[in-house]
Amino acid sequence: MSLEFDETKHEYRMDGRSVPSVTRILSVVQDFSAVPPDKLQIAQEWGTAVHLYLRLYDDGTLDLKKADPRILPIIESWERMKVARGWVDPVISEQPFYSARYGYAGTPDRLFKAGSKYTLLDIKTGKGNFANMQTAAYLQLIKEDYANLNQVERMKVHFDFDGKMKSEIYQNFKADFNDFLCCAHVFKLRKK
Repeated sequence: MSLEFDETKHEYRMDGRSVPSVTRILSVVQDFSAVPPDKLQIAQEWGTAVHLYLRLYDDGTLDLKKADPRILPIIESWERMKVARGWVDPVISEQPFYSARYGYAGTPDRLFKAGSKYTLLDIKTGKGNFANMQTAAYLQLIKEDYANLNQVERMKVHFDFDGKMKSEIYQNFKADFNDFLCCAHVFKLRKK
């Protein structure tokens, strides 16, 4: 089986056929129609930039002297959190996965390990309210490839434009994943 991911279109293909992504499935409960298109595009571009900068920072390839100064407060907050939680190198960093069992794909932001504890997190810059379902869907994807993952904490890390960071931990995987599966069912019904 071969998973392909077109990052510019945010489209996944498994063995040549299109498969829905976690974010596309969750679009059944997220409505951005009230947001003016120009503001939505700016927010999406900012979110993409933050993800890229943090990935480069984690990889050790970001030259902070050449980085956009607006990103520096975010990187400082990110580094403080990593140090406080004992995260060094991510086990997984923006790696695409496919669920053969449920027929969807996605790219989890990070999976860190500190001691024997794993933390799966999703990095946010916007006002999405469904990171609980998103992280549950990502955890299911990862568990299909890494069967030895037992206790995994799921977390949303949100950055404001000024670099302030807030995090939220999600406790009930089963309920969150069941909600995601409900969204996947509605998504499939809409495609018929």
